[in-house]
This record gives sequence, structure tokens and C-alpha cells, in this order.
Amino acid sequence: MGVGIIVKDNKDQVHASSSKTILSVREPVVAEAMGALFDAEFSRDLGIQDIDVEGDSLQVIQAISSYNENNGCWNNCEG
Repeated sequence: MGVGIIVKDNKDQVHASSSKTILSVREPVVAEAMGALFDAEFSRDLGIQDIDVEGDSLQVIQAISSYNENNGCWNNCEG
């Protein structure tokens, strides 16, 4: 499986892109999660702090969206 990222500005102009092959992954949801991680790491390396992640897996997108930045936990966090 493979993942890719395209970095665009708010005017939809492309500034960078990259792709990566993921070996030995049989579950699409795992590949999707690894792709989101790749996107975040690539963006961080470029110095980008605010990203929009798009993907085909509702499960992965919901998990990313549920992250609580204030206390660094996922989903049903206490506190």
C-alpha cells in the first residue's frame, strides 16, 4: 500500500508533496492511520503546525478528531 501528501496553501497552490510505500500492511484502516502519521510528520518537518487531514477511513478521522490537545489523550479522557 502507499500513502501520499500534498501541501497546499489557502489559495490551493501546491508547495510540497511526498509519498511512501507501506510494506506488510493488510488492513486498510492501519494503512490509513500510518498515512495520517506520515502526513503529520512530513508537515512537522516542513514547519507546518496547522494541517487538515483527509482520508477514506471514518474510524481514523474520528480518532484524530477526538484527540484532546489540552490533556494529550484520545477519546473518553478523564479531566
